[in-house]
Amino acid sequence: MQGLSTRDCGQEHGSTALTPKDPPQITAHICASERAAFEAYARTFGLDPASLLALLLSRELRFARLGSLLENDMPSGEPRNMKVTVHGRDLGLRLGVMALAAACGTSISNVCAVVMRAELRDRWLERALATRFESL
Repeated sequence: MQGLSTRDCGQEHGSTALTPKDPPQITAHICASERAAFEAYARTFGLDPASLLALLLSRELRFARLGSLLENDMPSGEPRNMKVTVHGRDLGLRLGVMALAAACGTSISNVCAVVMRAELRDRWLERALATRFESL
């Protein structure tokens, strides 16, 4: 995982061992309003929420901003009774997210939720695409 160090979140890496029964999926538990906003945002790019989450997690593994995202995260306080699940992706993505969660002392679901909320706030993909098309 490029860019990740234990100092980013102040914790040592935990075990990332998977058993053969573990599916290579990643699930975020989020509140209904976050789920609706994330889905609407994903659809503006022709993506489903799971594909956008996979892209954002891949980006996070590369740039390792989770420590600062966790510090600035503002969960709604609503019940986290909705899901976004990334199914059947590369096992490396799941292992990377597991290692990131362990390094930051949080859960995989929380890593996902924090990354999703950060994207809804910062709109990195929207800005990246706008910048790309403006330069053509």
